Amino acid sequence: MVSFLTEPPRRLYEYWSSLPKIGLLPPRSAVNPADLKEILPQIAITEWNPPNELKYRLAGTGVVARFGFDPTGRNFLDLIEPEEKRDIIERLTQIVDTPCGARSVRLETYQRGFQQFVEHAVLPLANEGNGKSLLITATGSLARSAELLEPGPLSRIDRPRAAEFIDIGAGVPDLQEP
Repeated sequence: MVSFLTEPPRRLYEYWSSLPKIGLLPPRSAVNPADLKEILPQIAITEWNPPNELKYRLAGTGVVARFGFDPTGRNFLDLIEPEEKRDIIERLTQIVDTPCGARSVRLETYQRGFQQFVEHAVLPLANEGNGKSLLITATGSLARSAELLEPGPLSRIDRPRAAEFIDIGAGVPDLQEP
């Protein structure tokens, strides 16, 4: 069983686990935003287009506030440091190919000089449309601060401080320590 530190990732995992599945994955059409209303601001849905595009298809208002802009339509890999891309691409490929979920804790740095640790849960969805791989993510802040009320552009997402894959029925790949 996965031990989450924050409510949005825990709630997403519980909800995802309750959905009907096609094989091991729930279809995107089974996700009802009304069922996630209390964490919807912290939800993002992305489309994985190997080898180097993770496009935001949906970003909740909390994601937009954390980033300081709306990432919808943008490539997440363009938002991270070049030295982090290889590891992120490898983990995304493992999540989609296995399939499995993932949990991580990262430090995010913002241009206004504020930093915070966040926890992410990433879970795959079946895409009945074009067959491209979809991922649903929930993010929870590990520390609350009044500075979060004044969003400023995200400037750096660090390598995970803690990470684990989540077995959804197909096992998990080996994980190199962050």
